[in-house]
Amino acid sequence: MTDAAAVLTTLSESCELECKRAQGKDGQGKLPDDFWPTYSAFANSRGGVVVLGVREKPIGQFQVSGIANPQKVVTELFNELNNPKKVSLNLIADADVQVQSFDGRSVIVISVRRATRQERPVHVGSTPFGGNTYRRLHEGDRPCTDETVRRMLAERVEDERDSRILSGFDWDDIDHRSFAVYRQLFRDAKPTHPFLEEDDFGLLKKTGVGGGTGKAALGFDAGRCIDVRDLGGNPRSPGQHIGARGLLRARLRLGSEATRYAGLPQPW
Repeated sequence: MTDAAAVLTTLSESCELECKRAQGKDGQGKLPDDFWPTYSAFANSRGGVVVLGVREKPIGQFQVSGIANPQKVVTELFNELNNPKKVSLNLIADADVQVQSFDGRSVIVISVRRATRQERPVHVGSTPFGGNTYRRLHEGDRPCTDETVRRMLAERVEDERDSRILSGFDWDDIDHRSFAVYRQLFRDAKPTHPFLEEDDFGLLKKTGVGGGTGKAALGFDAGRCIDVRDLGGNPRSPGQHIGARGLLRARLRLGSEATRYAGLPQPW
């Protein structure tokens, strides 16, 4: 038996966490309808964990109700995941779903990974438009505008070009002021996140923007570099995706636009 409060508190500090009672009318357990907006939001943001059979109210206080027939709910989950009329894509494998005992009651822990750019948008129903695509924002599942959805679809086309690793940069190519702003936003929203234990170079690598073996030999994911300033100091349009050619000899600026559109961890 696992101490629910300790486990759930730890989860909430390290990842996005959503708890749902999932009791059903008969009390035996049922996959709730509001699971799907959360699934879409996690997939289109940073991923997360959904725990069925637990209620969190108020925030940070967990009440374990349990699920009487968890296997029934797990079967329902996978049936719906593979139904294209319910959801556009299945991101969950068998290993991502676990039935655990919290305070002597059965709960279901579901890990939802973040979708790749070519997989997004992950949406509910047969069309991504009309409020069927969600993102996670401030512990809530928020429907995306049609313009945001069109941007996700456009990024699929740009993915091959923009996801290539650009070599030949070093630490001086980073706009350190905007990177400091990004770190502070991250710290304000997730003060215990393990990424914050890294120095600036380590945080850059953890977020997936930069890689390489050292500060003098960085490679950058072109698709995650937004709002670029050339060496002459002239800013490019905020939010513009810059391909490999446009990033040569450029100064990379990271900030709120990058967190919103380019796949960096979104701290809010």
